[in-house]
Formats: sequence, C-alpha cells, structure tokens
Amino acid sequence: MRIEFTKMHGLGNDFVVINTIDQAVLSGLGDEGLSRLSVRLCRRRFGVGADQMLLLCPSGAADFRMRIFNADGSEVEMCGNGIRCIAAYIWRRGLSEREKLDIETMAGVIRPEQRDGEVRVDMGRPEFAPERIPMVMEEGVRGPVVDYPLQVGDRVFHLTCLSTGNPHAVVFVEDLESFPVQRYGRIIENHRLFPRRTNVEFVLLGKRRWFS
Repeated sequence: MRIEFTKMHGLGNDFVVINTIDQAVLSGLGDEGLSRLSVRLCRRRFGVGADQMLLLCPSGAADFRMRIFNADGSEVEMCGNGIRCIAAYIWRRGLSEREKLDIETMAGVIRPEQRDGEVRVDMGRPEFAPERIPMVMEEGVRGPVVDYPLQVGDRVFHLTCLSTGNPHAVVFVEDLESFPVQRYGRIIENHRLFPRRTNVEFVLLGKRRWFS
C-alpha cells in the first residue's frame, strides 16, 4: 500500500501526519490495522521515526477530526503539539480558510488558531479530580492529587497529577542528569493507578535550567 505522509514536529515532539480524507483506503485498515501501521511508521531505526502518528479525518461534529496513535500502537485522547501540527497542515494545504478551527478529538472539540504567524491552541482548564484524570484511588480519596506518595520499586515518588485532555503525572527530582528517567518513567506510566496509562514528566526541583 502506498501512503503519503508529512513529517512534522512541534516543540520537539515529532509526528507522522497522514491525511485520510484524501486516502480513504486507510479507513479499511480498521483500528487494529492503524495501530500496526503506527508501530511500523514510528520506529526510529526501521521506519520513518516519530513519537506519534496523527490522522486527519472527516468529522460530523467539527471541521475535522484528529486521531492519535502512539509509537507503541495505542490510541490516545489528545496531544497539544500534535493538534498544532495538524492545524498547521490544514492551513498550509489550503484545506480551510478559517482563522480558528474546530477539531474533534477523543478529549472533545479543541480549537487551534492562527496568531502572529504561529499556531496556538487553548487546551482548556486542566482537570485535577482523580476520576477525571483518570486515576484509581483508594475509596474516600478526593480532591486535587498533589504530592501523592507512590512506591515504585525501591523509591517513593510524590506525584502531582492532572489531565489536559490526557493524563499527566509530574515528578519533581533534584538531579535530572543522573536520574534514571527511562526506568522509572516506564513503570509509573503503566502503574495500575492509571487505568489509561499516563504521561510522566520529571521536573528539576528548586533550580532554573536553560536548554539550547
């Protein structure tokens, strides 16, 4: 099967963007086939290489619909950088003349806009309630999840959790250079606390760091 795609990135997240409106044959793959396609395309050494595969699809509820598949084939609700790339693709290809788009996602309708030559998106208010993130909490535990202790192997992490359309767990650490991000990030991401898994962000505690 011949597939036309565009490689894009937003703030370091890179994507394989596929317009399924012009390539309706992709709809015949079904969810399982699309999942396998994402795994194949996103492989860094043997595929195109990307964090996610983004599908631009027709929508009956908005201007367009965006589907997001991770490199492991799982489908997720939202990605801020991803929807900015999808919006840029739409405008650059002349698919819409609207300055502000309505794009349907699994997290609802998101509205990116053009401003000063850039693409901006209002992600809405973050959700802090455990059931909206979602998280599986002990009975009776409510309210914002801030400084929540979680035992992971030989360490106890204190998580701050929220949803911006998809779940996030923020962990503050004292030394990013030597911290085993890959090891613990993967464990927290797949912890039973998060039924839909979670994005894990490690943040340097008490210091300001500049990256170039």
